[in-house]
Amino acid sequence: MSTSAALVIFLFASLVLLYLTSQFSSVNFNKLKISNKSDIKDKDVSITVLFLMLISGVFSICLSTYNFTDFNVDYDSMSVQLRFLIENEISLRIWNGRFFPLSHVDNAILLKVFNSFTALKVYLILHFICLLTIAYFAFDFIPKNRRLVFLSLIAIAPPVVNIYSSAIYSERNILLFFCTSVLFLRLGMRGNLDKKLALFLSLSSFLVSLYFKETTILYAASFLGLFFILTNFKALKALNYSVFIDYLKSPLSYIETLFLIPCLLWLLSFLLLGGEINPDYVAKRDKSLAAYVSKNYIELAVISAILVFMTLRARFDLYAVLILSCIPMALYCLLVSQSIGASNIFTYYNYLIYLVFPIYIVSTDKSKFLTYVSITFIGFTAITITGFVEFTERVSKRNKIISEAIDIVKNESLNINLGLPWKERNLARFILYKANRGHINHLTSHDLFCKDYSLYDEGRICTVNKLPSACKTLLDNRTSKDKPEELDIILAGNDECN
Repeated sequence: MSTSAALVIFLFASLVLLYLTSQFSSVNFNKLKISNKSDIKDKDVSITVLFLMLISGVFSICLSTYNFTDFNVDYDSMSVQLRFLIENEISLRIWNGRFFPLSHVDNAILLKVFNSFTALKVYLILHFICLLTIAYFAFDFIPKNRRLVFLSLIAIAPPVVNIYSSAIYSERNILLFFCTSVLFLRLGMRGNLDKKLALFLSLSSFLVSLYFKETTILYAASFLGLFFILTNFKALKALNYSVFIDYLKSPLSYIETLFLIPCLLWLLSFLLLGGEINPDYVAKRDKSLAAYVSKNYIELAVISAILVFMTLRARFDLYAVLILSCIPMALYCLLVSQSIGASNIFTYYNYLIYLVFPIYIVSTDKSKFLTYVSITFIGFTAITITGFVEFTERVSKRNKIISEAIDIVKNESLNINLGLPWKERNLARFILYKANRGHINHLTSHDLFCKDYSLYDEGRICTVNKLPSACKTLLDNRTSKDKPEELDIILAGNDECN
C-alpha cells in the first residue's frame, strides 16, 4: 500500500474517532472562558482602526506578491511546485523523512486544475483574505476595535508576509486551520452551533493543521501541557496531585485532554508512516551554532526581547502560556534543523511567537495599549520591510542571470555547476521549462540530475559530466558558504570559446 493511501485511511479513521470522542465528551462549554471578566461590550468600529487594518492588509499583499512572479522566486518552488505542474500529479508524500504530507496538496490541485502559475498567485491573495476573515470571527472575545488592531499586527508581521511570498510555505494553512479550530470552538461556546458538532469540527481542524509541518506538534503539545498546569496551578502548587486522578477518571470532560487526542493520533501516524526526528538532508546542514546566530541575530534579538518582556511581567497566565509554548519549536529549529529563518530576518520557522504576542498586546490596559501597539507595529513593519528589501535583491539578481541563461539555452548548450546538487537540479529544470528547448550539461555527476522524464525530450536535453563543449557555464561565484549566492555566467570550455 502506498504512503498516500495509508495516510488517507489513517486520517479517515482518525476523523471517525474524533467524531465518537466529541459525541461522548462532557465538556462544560460555559466554563471555557478566556477570563473571569464578562466580555467587553463592543463599541462602534473606529474609522481610524478600520483604515489601519485595510492599509496593513493591502501593504502586506503588495509586499508578499511583489516577487512572486514565477516559480524561480525560490529554489523550493522550482523543485516542488514546478514538478507538480510538469508531472501533473497530486500526492501525499513523506519528503525524505520530513513529515508534512498535506503540505503541498493544495498547490498541486490548483496546478492540475488550472495548469497555470497565475492560479497560485490569486490563491495566495484569497487565502490571506480568508485567514484574516476567519481570525476576525474566531477571536470574537476581543472587542472589535482591538480585534482590528490585532489583525493589523498579524497582517504586517514578518513571518506572515514571508509565508505568503511563495506557494512553498505551508505555514499559511497551519494558521488557517488553527483559526478555524478556534472559530468552531467559539461557535459552540456562543451556542451558534451544536456543541458536540462544534467540538468535532474544532478537533478535526486542529488535527489537519498538524500535517502541514511536523514542528507544529511541538507548539501544540507544549501549549496543552502548560495549559494543564495553568488550569490546575493552585492544586499543583499545593502539591495536591488528586487532579491527575480526576483527569484519569473523566478524560473526556477536559478540553486539554480532548485536544491531546489529535496530537497522539499525529504521533502514531508519524511513527507508522516513516517520519524522522532528524532527517538526513536536514542533519547535513552542518554549520556552527555561531554561524546561525550571526545569520539570524535580529530575529534572535526580537524573540529574546519578547521573552524577557513576558518574564518581567512575572505573571503565569494564558498570555504567558501562549509565548512559552513557542520555545520548544524555536529550540528545535535552532539545534536540530539549524535553520531559524528563510532569509535572515525574513522569518517563517518561528512564526507563531510573532503572532501570539499581539494577542497579549491587545489585552493590555488602555494606558499601555497605544504605547505597546505603536512599538510593536513599528517594529514589525521595520523588520518586514528590511527583510523584503533583502529578499527582493536576491530574487532580482537571480532572475537577471536566469533570464540570460534561458536566452542562451535557446541557441546553444549551457554548462552548469552550482556546487549544491539540489539547487542545480532545480535551476536546470526551470531553465529548460521556460526555454522549451535546449541542452544543459551538468559538469559534475549526481543522481539528482536528468531525472525529470516528463520534462526532458528530444527538444530539451540534459546530460551529466560530458566534455564541456558548451562555451558558457552557469556557476555560483560566492567566496564561502556563509555568503549569499552570486550566480554568474562565464566563458569556459574548449579553445574555440576564447
